[in-house]
Amino acid sequence: MGYSRGTFYRVKNAYEEGGMEALIEKTKRVPNLKNRIPEDVEAAILELTL
Repeated sequence: MGYSRGTFYRVKNAYEEGGMEALIEKTKRVPNLKNRIPEDVEAAILELTL
């Protein structure tokens, strides 16, 4: 069917354990919040620029 036996069983097990929710792609990246500015500062900058 176009995919390997290992992939089939990995998807099958994920579906059996978590249903359709387990098959949805999830990002593995953790957001880097260190380089963000506070929301009030961002709002003030947007207010000045608009």
